Amino acid sequence: MDYYCYFKDDYLLEKDVYIHPLSPSTQYGLNVFEGIGVYFDFETGCYNILEFEKHISRFFESSKRLNLNHKYKISEIEKIIKSLIIKNNFKTDIYLKLVFLVSKKGSWADIYDADLLVCSWPKQRKSASQREKLNLHISSWERISEKSMPPSIKVGANYINSRYAFLEAKQNNFDLPLFLNKKGNISESSGACVILIKENKLFTPSSSSDILNSITRQMIFDFSSKILGYEVFEKEITVKELFRADEVFLCGTAIEISLVENINKISYNTEPNNNSQKIKNYFFEIVNNKTPYSNLYLKKIKF
Repeated sequence: MDYYCYFKDDYLLEKDVYIHPLSPSTQYGLNVFEGIGVYFDFETGCYNILEFEKHISRFFESSKRLNLNHKYKISEIEKIIKSLIIKNNFKTDIYLKLVFLVSKKGSWADIYDADLLVCSWPKQRKSASQREKLNLHISSWERISEKSMPPSIKVGANYINSRYAFLEAKQNNFDLPLFLNKKGNISESSGACVILIKENKLFTPSSSSDILNSITRQMIFDFSSKILGYEVFEKEITVKELFRADEVFLCGTAIEISLVENINKISYNTEPNNNSQKIKNYFFEIVNNKTPYSNLYLKKIKF
């Protein structure tokens, strides 16, 4: 189905969006983007945008660091999203994709006023009871670093690194890869952050581990410590520490929370009552507006 999107100050069907085939965004991946989850409340008819302000702030920071200039404010982005929801008449959970790109012909070397593209489409609702059990593979591909292609910027070109590792994992019959950084320590998966649990404590690679500072990861650490009472730590994590963990899960906007069963055939606890599942359960209580603390993380839109 062809959905409406926002592009260059207009609302168009996806098929009517035109980007020059020799734009620097199509040639060189010169773009920055954000993916945002929107959860529909079937009881109230309200759309709940997860960590809206944090996502847009990172979006703006990424464009600034890449010298993609733009004219937008957070309040204007919110209005665009509201209009898209109305035009597409969504009555379900939604995935939003926001992109600053260059639609005209050009070079990677120039500085541009970026065009804003906002797309949205319905996404299948997951539940806390879904039992994904991922098998991961430590990739032979090294994670990009702050001194080469900064992973702290959410730029399209960075994801070619993830593509190499993802294809390698699939070719070896694993679900997803797990990157090591240049120090040989744990970094992240392709498009998802990793969290370890050892003796009821949560550990995740620090920002010095060449990760994208995941907003979902920040949220999980926040409610796990303040509401669920877990101790949480950000640190450089070695492969040995990874293999000695009790539980492992991945998190991110698209993957939400998914438990890991094996990494390089090392097994982890995926029982229904484990700590990872408790955290996953609470995540879905938040996004489905089933707890008083949901207001800390959701921007509610109702028409």
